Amino acid sequence: MIKIDALYYLVFIELMIVVICASIYFIVRWRKYASLYYSSMKDLEAALLEKDKLQKKLAEIRSKAPQQAKGTGDGSVVAQAASAKSQENDKIELTILEDKLKEKNKLLNDMQVKFDALEKEYFILYHQQKKQDADPSA
Repeated sequence: MIKIDALYYLVFIELMIVVICASIYFIVRWRKYASLYYSSMKDLEAALLEKDKLQKKLAEIRSKAPQQAKGTGDGSVVAQAASAKSQENDKIELTILEDKLKEKNKLLNDMQVKFDALEKEYFILYHQQKKQDADPSA
């Protein structure tokens, strides 16, 4: 019959409590980083969609401007003034859209940097978790 000393039993219980607390801590921490990861992915996708919409709108406006310039040939003065006015408005709208696109690109780059940092930290934590799972005596 194997005799277990009470001191070893208490040390084993304390070790189990420490392992359970550490596991709970890492699970909560992993969930927090996972939720941050997924929310940043959603934000990144939304920003990419917004950027694509702005680029399509910008391309439409750029394609309309030469067509309108070709359409006004030997028309009346009123038609030429109207086309000049619409061309001015298109240029203003184009500059506004370009500014919005630059802002979205800047926001997208910032979000990409944050995402990369978060992904790097997530992988570091994942590797630490794997290392800890592989070596429970440490």
